[in-house]
Amino acid sequence: MSKSFLIGFGLLAIVTTILQFCPLPISFNLLCFSLVPIYIGSMRSRKLSPFYHGSNEEEQEIEPLDAAEALRFPLVAAAVLVGLYVCIKYINPELVNFLLSIYFLIIGIYCLKSYIYIYFKNVKYCESTFKWTKTICIPYFVPKPEILEVTKQDIISYLIATPVGLLYIFTKNWVLNNVFGIAFTIHAIENMPLGSFKVGYGLLAGLIVYDVFFVFGTDIMITVAKSIDGPIKLLFPKATGDFSMIGLGDIILPGIFIALALRYDLFRENKKEMKEQKLYFFTTVAGYAIGILMTNLAMVLMEKEQPALLYLVPMCLLSTGVMALIKKEIPMLWKYKEGE
Repeated sequence: MSKSFLIGFGLLAIVTTILQFCPLPISFNLLCFSLVPIYIGSMRSRKLSPFYHGSNEEEQEIEPLDAAEALRFPLVAAAVLVGLYVCIKYINPELVNFLLSIYFLIIGIYCLKSYIYIYFKNVKYCESTFKWTKTICIPYFVPKPEILEVTKQDIISYLIATPVGLLYIFTKNWVLNNVFGIAFTIHAIENMPLGSFKVGYGLLAGLIVYDVFFVFGTDIMITVAKSIDGPIKLLFPKATGDFSMIGLGDIILPGIFIALALRYDLFRENKKEMKEQKLYFFTTVAGYAIGILMTNLAMVLMEKEQPALLYLVPMCLLSTGVMALIKKEIPMLWKYKEGE
């Protein structure tokens, strides 16, 4: 487990402890709890690049998102959101909330277990020759045979993560909500390669339309977000006693683009004439941070919820594009493609 991983979690732990006793500025909370997971997830996504020569904690093959999948993504997200809205409004909101909370909690427990397991593996804790192996094949869901392996470290990791999840179910504590939300965010950013900047620009442009329409055009987005108690958002206490929040999608979706920028930096650094380290990564991170501040300013001035992607996406895309223009690398940026 890298030093950046431990430092990032340490910083979040310190800020969370402070929030237990006194509220901090909303803009600071948004920046801290979005930039740290993005940084950790991006650093861990370097394993997807053939130009990364650091330690590889787990071997895996991940297919990058292609153009067709990127095109369908906003449409599928819109269909799911409308479906949830209909269920909440006209069926049974308590049942929908319960089922979704359980679903996202299971994912959160798996993600949290993964990082506990990585820590155990790195410090060589509870190493054993025990390994339970089974080949699984589930029609439609897992059509190709997959080998499932469970080790002693896996079992202990689940024994730690699961009680934390059960405690969250019974308490709905905002700290535990953030623990699972952050684990899910980092896991998504490190394991969702866009594959190319063409796909990234197209996907994020489509998501702006999706976010703006469902926030400004209807009450669907706000209703669903406020109706689900599961770890689909990060919460921060305010002086008034309630909470401010940021949706995980507002971190993950720009985050996978920022991670792509970091892997592009690795590609550039592999070319002898390009020595700037993490140039595009830090430029795009700065664009995201400006977008966060713009979102918060817009909420204060307009006194209503804002579609965060309306501010985050243009700043990320613009910062990357402007840097490519300055470095005269637009053709190379546009041709860059992963997975080949």
